[in-house]
Amino acid sequence: MKKEVHVETKEINKKKILKIVKTVLNVIFYLFITFLVIFSISNFGVKDNLDIPGIFGNGFLTVETASMDGNEKDSFTVDDLIFVKKVTDRNRDKIVQNIEIGDIITFSHYVKEVGIILNTHRVMDIKETISGEKLFITQGDKVALNPAYKYIPGSETNDDEKYEVVMEKDVLAIYNGKWKNAGKTMKYVRSEQGFLLVVVIPTAIFLVFEAFVLVTNIMKIKQEKVASEKAKEHEEELAKAKLELEAEKEKIRAQVLAELEAKKNEKQE
Repeated sequence: MKKEVHVETKEINKKKILKIVKTVLNVIFYLFITFLVIFSISNFGVKDNLDIPGIFGNGFLTVETASMDGNEKDSFTVDDLIFVKKVTDRNRDKIVQNIEIGDIITFSHYVKEVGIILNTHRVMDIKETISGEKLFITQGDKVALNPAYKYIPGSETNDDEKYEVVMEKDVLAIYNGKWKNAGKTMKYVRSEQGFLLVVVIPTAIFLVFEAFVLVTNIMKIKQEKVASEKAKEHEEELAKAKLELEAEKEKIRAQVLAELEAKKNEKQE
């Protein structure tokens, strides 16, 4: 008896463990699918190197250079992933007005022999034109580490090759945070090989898996339906046999009563 209870308990624990493992794997699987969906949506509207991938007004960028590799709390470096609040025509006035010295902004910037690129640097000073438009003086944290090159507001010794003047219209995003070293992974995912291995193939596997689950469920439903119909037929046959048996019993009972009645009448005669 004790052995049977032990085996039964062991079987219950095994089922619980399998259920937990299955639940964990399902959570991981669907989190991965969610990541793929978000990644695909965030990159859907990216048309050129000046577009920032993102979703719901928030974006992310892989750090390509060490220009912001400094000693500030929010400094970052190559292969970090930075998160930004995207600036659009709708929210530009509101966001630009709230930019302060020390903030980090992403902007479009012209570089000789390269063209217009995205750049993300710290705001060192804010000026205004005669027309009232704001100009943001930005500089990378790495350059600012050198006292000879660090931009000093109001100083006439500032080297104009060591900082950038950014117009309001060129501000594309405001820095929100970073994920250290995650940019390398994101860069790989956005490459042709990475997109194939991380997005296309897993998505195909997911679709095949879902198709397999669907077919399996359909077959299971059909099997349950057939089993249910057979069980119903069996119950009907049993009920019919029971009725026939009762009828036969009633017939025999009637015959016995009739015979007894006949014998009783013969005795009375």
